Amino acid sequence: MKKLIFFISALLCSLSLYSADTNPDAPLKLDPSVVHGELANGVKFYILKNDVPKNSALFYLNVAAGSVDENDDEQGLAHFVEHMAFNGSEHFDKNELVHTLQRLGVKFGADLNAQTGFENTTYNIQAQVSDDTLKDVFLVLRDYAGGVKFDENETQKEKGVILEEAKKGFERRFYEKRATYLYPNSIFSRRFPIGQNEIIKGATGEQLKKFYVRNYLPSAISIIVVGDVNIEQIKNLIKQNFSSLSAHGEKIPRDLSLRPFEGGLASTVEPELGANVASVLYAGKYEPLRSYGALKNEWLQAYVSRLMELGYDAMNVNAKIPLKAYFGSDDLFKNRRLYSISANIFNFDANATLSSLFSAIQGVREHGFNNDDFDSVKAEFKHQVQADLLKNDTQSAQIGALLDFVQNGNVKLSKQDEHDLSLKALKEITLADVNKFFSKITDGARFTEIISAKDLGISQKDAELLYEKAVPFNFAASKLASKQLAGADLKEAEFKSPLKARKIKSPSQPLKKVATRISAKLVAKF
Repeated sequence: MKKLIFFISALLCSLSLYSADTNPDAPLKLDPSVVHGELANGVKFYILKNDVPKNSALFYLNVAAGSVDENDDEQGLAHFVEHMAFNGSEHFDKNELVHTLQRLGVKFGADLNAQTGFENTTYNIQAQVSDDTLKDVFLVLRDYAGGVKFDENETQKEKGVILEEAKKGFERRFYEKRATYLYPNSIFSRRFPIGQNEIIKGATGEQLKKFYVRNYLPSAISIIVVGDVNIEQIKNLIKQNFSSLSAHGEKIPRDLSLRPFEGGLASTVEPELGANVASVLYAGKYEPLRSYGALKNEWLQAYVSRLMELGYDAMNVNAKIPLKAYFGSDDLFKNRRLYSISANIFNFDANATLSSLFSAIQGVREHGFNNDDFDSVKAEFKHQVQADLLKNDTQSAQIGALLDFVQNGNVKLSKQDEHDLSLKALKEITLADVNKFFSKITDGARFTEIISAKDLGISQKDAELLYEKAVPFNFAASKLASKQLAGADLKEAEFKSPLKARKIKSPSQPLKKVATRISAKLVAKF
């Protein structure tokens, strides 16, 4: 790890843009380096200069429309429309479009040129920057937004491509199983982006056009550009290409609510997943990253995650089975935050894993976390915040943060503000705050989830009995975890800023992420 320079003044939280008496409701400020605005027709734009690498830029078109905007007889059309955007448009026939995109450096297949989700459809181009390429890039994006042609012959030919993609692999099958109990009876449990095969088979170009006109409205469109660009030139190109777009339809309102979270148990068998995991889930209030209080909550979650991991190691040091625990959280459709405390199942012994998890949960609720661990983790986090300030942000990281802001409202802070406010939060947060936060998020209904390669025969009654019999583990009295941490080298990969962790996620994740993050953003990829 490269040597880092620590600035004592930063540790004292001398904030550059925020007053010292920042209150929880104080709104976060979008990175002032981001040039943003809105055209008269409602099209929004966000431009950020980043010259690493030189003469390169990322261009994203986000449309706030996805599978939840489909009628019952349209399931799969949002994704189908995305495909048709590459099959001919106002300024390019199919071959010309493909040739133009390839000339811009876009590769098809494994690369993600576009993706359709529940609430958004996104198109992207990465290209070298020159006057000629910029002209082509914006003409292509403009056609995606309002110039797609739905030629009937091309529509019929594209069906085979989509139906092949729709063949359910285990990842999609796994996700759809979980949706039935994570958010039952909601539009999100019955409007998967890939759609219904029979509807796709019978779709016509006219049906696709109706969905497109109704949902690809100027007010639903955002342009995001990050790269080595001239800001004024990009603004002018956006105005030239998108000002003429007008609304020719009206979006249909949808019920996007989730029913109240309830306790229970679900056992999902998926042999191909290669994971055996037990999780205890709790629901919390959805809170986008828009205020200082929300930022502090992100750091509280980071503390719980790291302290749970360390404490669990201490709890199981003498155990005969090598259990590892993880804490995670995710936002479900801007509606609810779902917290998960998970551990691997060793030798298919779910009883042992659940007993261990319940002992840990009750132990933290009763005794709190270890003070020495807290002090060490605070040092870790401060170290990471300082390291992040010295790093160069990549174009892809910045475009991801801006896309998250556009889609979910999570404010992208400047590097300096992120650094200053994070250090301020870390200075203010006490162990008592972390313990109180953990108790609060585990006060509500408890849902137990088993994910395994075979049925392990655990019932809800079994889980309730295990919870009642669990002996609370006293993390506060354990010294092992802090000793282990004190003797270990700090490794950047072991801990992340909660702000850096905000990424667009898919359900195909490694074991740890499957166990800890409940992904709500399954997308159909082109």
